[in-house]
Amino acid sequence: MECIPGKYNNTCEQNCSGNCKDRLCIKDTGHCSGCSGGFHGTNCSMKCNSICVKCDQQSGECTDCKAGLYGVKCNMTCGHCSSCDIDTGACVTECESDYEGEFCNTKQAQQSESPPPVDVGPIVGAIVGVIVVAVIAIVIVIIVRRRRLSAGKEESLTDIGRSNVHQNDVYSDPPETEHLSVKSEAAAENIYSNTPGDACFLLIYT
Repeated sequence: MECIPGKYNNTCEQNCSGNCKDRLCIKDTGHCSGCSGGFHGTNCSMKCNSICVKCDQQSGECTDCKAGLYGVKCNMTCGHCSSCDIDTGACVTECESDYEGEFCNTKQAQQSESPPPVDVGPIVGAIVGVIVVAVIAIVIVIIVRRRRLSAGKEESLTDIGRSNVHQNDVYSDPPETEHLSVKSEAAAENIYSNTPGDACFLLIYT
């Protein structure tokens, strides 16, 4: 007669060890057919080494090591990786940064660090803004200069017109003193031309 899981002996009244895998044991002896993780021995009553995850039921040697360890006794450290083969120590996971090779124990050649990328957006925006302001300033200066030149030309034309008017006045309307001088000269000529006749008239009368 077979016993239900967790029982053994002829009458199936004895309980298997609680550390037996799946609580199964041999019906006649009560020996565990396998141990739960962390135990070894016929009745799985002995703990495995603390650095083992699992160990051989009979010898107690580690069959699975904690992360980062390898070897029969799990007393050797893996390279720069989180897990490695228990027998060879070859890494079964990716190497840490800056390391390479089967055992992740070879330092990678140092590469010159490239400078971080520069955000040129603000710089370009500032340059464009400066250019726009400069263009506006140049346009304003050109407009002001043109207005000043235009105003200067108008003033020059006005001065020329005034000068022409003044010259016409000078040549067309001589001063009153000049007319008086001409009249005086004519009167004098009349006096001198009429003097002999008047003198004779005076002599005869006397």
